[in-house]
Amino acid sequence: MFKTWRGGPALVSFLLGFGLVFANAGSAIAEHSANALLPDLAMLQPNEFHLELGSGGVRLLRFSTSIVNLGPGRFDVYGSEPDPADSTKLTRVTQRLEQDGVWVEHPTAATMFYSGDGHNHWHVFGLQDWKLAFQATPNDRIASAAKTGFCFWDNVNLSNADKYYTGFRECHLQSDGTVPMGLSVNWGDKYPWSIAFQYIDISTLPYGNYCLTVTADPRGEFVEARTDNNSVRTLIAIQPDAVTVLAPDCTGESPARIVHVADLDGTVKAKGKSGKWEAFVTATIRDSAGSPVGGATVTGNWSGAASRSVSGLTASNGSVTLGTGQIAGGTNATFTVTNVAGAGLTYSQSANTDPDGGDSTGTTITISKP
Repeated sequence: MFKTWRGGPALVSFLLGFGLVFANAGSAIAEHSANALLPDLAMLQPNEFHLELGSGGVRLLRFSTSIVNLGPGRFDVYGSEPDPADSTKLTRVTQRLEQDGVWVEHPTAATMFYSGDGHNHWHVFGLQDWKLAFQATPNDRIASAAKTGFCFWDNVNLSNADKYYTGFRECHLQSDGTVPMGLSVNWGDKYPWSIAFQYIDISTLPYGNYCLTVTADPRGEFVEARTDNNSVRTLIAIQPDAVTVLAPDCTGESPARIVHVADLDGTVKAKGKSGKWEAFVTATIRDSAGSPVGGATVTGNWSGAASRSVSGLTASNGSVTLGTGQIAGGTNATFTVTNVAGAGLTYSQSANTDPDGGDSTGTTITISKP
């Protein structure tokens, strides 16, 4: 029933043409080509915190988590080969990497299992790790997540990028005996706070301030473009009847990444003969080293012919586009950046700039009706 990956001499020769190195023919690929389009798994800040109180003094800390792919390549995996001793486990998980227009296979140490806890589909074991610690000792682990398995597909849209993993095939057994999962570029997967086992049991912990660390791929089982953004930390206060977020980081952590608006570009679109129109601004965020910042929330206000507050997440190129919505009158719409936020980010408005020669101040831009 299940498909087994085999690597014969012809396949070995083909893959070696792409610069791949094998441990031995037909076994794991030890290295990938420099031309491979790699994914970049990153965690967004956990949100939607809830405190669930049960009988017998049970207290569960619940929250939503989102893992996103900010890399240039798709995060594409599939499971195969059931455990002879347990048909609810798959012993092989293979990651597929795209390079030079061809998909090549990269065996991993990951495993999958079938969950009947109301999910009724397959999960990758341990794709996320949640660690709770006292604020004073954020690197300790005094409690961990109850949830251990994760099915992933595109349900968090970071931009207008193409969507390949719709949720219809993902995490379900296919006719060829494989179980596919994946995240498209600039897409993510959200696990809402209310889903089964989406909690940490804090029944024995005192009330107070805690550091919550959430990490993607904690065992490093998958190939990524970078790993420095796999973890985020959140400082929370656990109270008798509520949970409060105190800061998007924990006291004593390293210096924040300083970010600024590196460019504001405006565009406009006429709405036929009605005289109505719509303005758009694309904000590009970079850090002090000039590198694009993906996963940052840009917030701003439209004024003039349009009046509304808008926000959105930057894609892997550091850019996000925000619109006014349809405008019925007026001739000018002005957009002003009010904040740039994200895990480990500090917004420096004074560093805002625009290289295009005066179409904006880097903080404010005015767009005229066509």
